[in-house]
Amino acid sequence: VSIFGDFNGDGLDDLAVSAPGGDPDSRGGAGEVYIIFGNNGEAIIDLGDP
Repeated sequence: VSIFGDFNGDGLDDLAVSAPGGDPDSRGGAGEVYIIFGNNGEAIIDLGDP
């Protein structure tokens, strides 16, 4: 997990979450990165739900 800065230009910091063991489209060892956009309230994020 890393604070990424303002990835989408909305003025709020965003998070980058890496999943080195992720297997997108059966590409073994490729890994995945999720960008979670910042907001002014609370949010529940399900990384298993694309």
